[in-house]
Amino acid sequence: MPPSSVGREPFPRAGQRLNDAPERPAEPAPRSVRPLSIFGGIGYAPGYPSRWAGRSSGGTTRLTVDDHTIVLTPLAVLRKALRLPVVRIPLDEIETASEGPFGWSLRFGTPGDPKLDGTRFYAFGPDSVALRPLIEFLRSHGVTIETPPASRRWTLSLRDGAVGRRPGWIFRDRGHLGFVEAFIALGVAALILYFRSPPRLVVVAYGVIAALIVVRWIVGHRLRRRATRRD
Repeated sequence: MPPSSVGREPFPRAGQRLNDAPERPAEPAPRSVRPLSIFGGIGYAPGYPSRWAGRSSGGTTRLTVDDHTIVLTPLAVLRKALRLPVVRIPLDEIETASEGPFGWSLRFGTPGDPKLDGTRFYAFGPDSVALRPLIEFLRSHGVTIETPPASRRWTLSLRDGAVGRRPGWIFRDRGHLGFVEAFIALGVAALILYFRSPPRLVVVAYGVIAALIVVRWIVGHRLRRRATRRD
C-alpha cells in the first residue's frame, strides 16, 4: 500500500527537487456567466421598498447580468424624471421563474428575499420568443421554469395591480396620509363633475366607479402591508 499523503506539504521541502514535490490540487474553475442583454419592461415586486412597488412599465428597461446578478435598469431619463429604481437580483436567490398571464413575461421567485419576490420582466411587445435566451440562461443556473395554471397567473397579476394602485402618491405607504391624499383627489374630481351639471346617469356611473376605486385602494393597501411584513 502506498504511504499516506495526509499532512504532506504542497511545496518542496529543503533538499527536495520541484519535480518530486506533490502537485497542488487544481481548484475548480468558477462558473462562467454568459453575457445577456434584453430590452423590455419591468414590474416591481409588491414588497419592493419603493412607491413603484406593484407597478409595471413596458418598453423601458434593459435586463443584463453583472457578477452573477440579474440587473434590471430602466432608461436613464426615466430614472431621473420618475425615479424608477434599478433592481438587482442575485442568481443564488432565484429559485423559480414563472410565466405571466399572456406568456411574454417572467416572474422571479425569491422566497429568501421578500423585497424581490415577484419581480417581473416583460418582453418588448407580445413576443414570448424574446424571452428564450433568458429562460435558457436561468435553466443553466438551476432555476426551475414554471407554467402555473391560468387562475394562479391571473391572481398574481391582479394582486400586483392592486398593490400598484394603492392610495396616495406623495404620501404613499405612509398610513392614513395616503388615504387622505387619495380622497382629496377623488373629491376634487367630484366637485368638477358637480359644477358641470352632468346627467343623472353620469353621476351614478361616477359613484360606482369611485366606490370600486376605494375598494381597490383598501385591498392594495392591505396586500402591500402583507408583502412588507414578510421581511
